[in-house]
Order: sequence, then C-alpha cells, then structure tokens
Amino acid sequence: MVLGQQKEDEKSNEITAIPKLLQELNIAGAVITMDATCAELSRSMGCQTAVAKQIIEQKADYMLSLKGNQGALHRDVQLFFESEKNCPEIGYESHDGEHGRYETRTVRRATALKLLSKHKFGTISVTPTGLATFFCEAAWRWVSVKKSHA
Repeated sequence: MVLGQQKEDEKSNEITAIPKLLQELNIAGAVITMDATCAELSRSMGCQTAVAKQIIEQKADYMLSLKGNQGALHRDVQLFFESEKNCPEIGYESHDGEHGRYETRTVRRATALKLLSKHKFGTISVTPTGLATFFCEAAWRWVSVKKSHA
C-alpha cells in the first residue's frame, strides 16, 4: 500500500524528501516505521533526529532503525545488549524449522533511560527526540549441523 509519494529534487535525496512527505500526511496517532535510509545517507543521527522530532510534532510515534554505520551510538547500544551485567531478559522468543534449517529469534527491550543510566562503558550522548525504548532482535540459524548468527 502506498500512502504518499514525494518527488525528489534533481540534486536531492531522501533526507529532504521524507520531511516533505510526512508534512503532507495526517499521521496523528500513527506509528511511523522507517529503515535506516537517513542513516545510510548521513553518518550521524542528525537526519533521524530531525525526522523523529517532526513525527512527534505531528502527534505520532516512531520506530527507526539503528545500523552499524551510525558509529558510537550503534556500538554502545550493541555493547549494552551484549553485556551479561546489563542485558535485559528475553521478552519474546520464537523457534522455526523447515527444509533442514532451524532458526531461533529473540527480542529484548530496554528503556532509553535504563540504557543510558546503566551503560558506563561507552559514549552514548545523543538520542532522538522522544526516544523511549530500544529493541534488540537477534536471530540464530542452524543449517544441517552448522550454526550461523543472522
């Protein structure tokens, strides 16, 4: 389903198109999800921070991806979820197996405040407007007798 479309200027990209598109939509009460498009185009959280602020101003909520090319923030969140001392309990776990393959997925969550206050070994200092929760999904696959981390 396509809710809207925004033509980009000739020398532009998603960084300028996303805010224009959001402005045209009535998103009040909705949850807006995006992949890390902004992050892939901009090495900092700046683009996602601006988009998150706009979504909050338009009375909606958001889920944005955090990817490895976002440097220290991604590394610090990853360290938090990998830490035996700080890592939250598994909130959801699923198992699936078909065609010689077995997969386990887990989801953990931590409030931004908990993550930021307990995380002493990194450099987390920048968070998007309205950030309340971090989610971490991990998947493990076994094919025949070989285990891989997805």
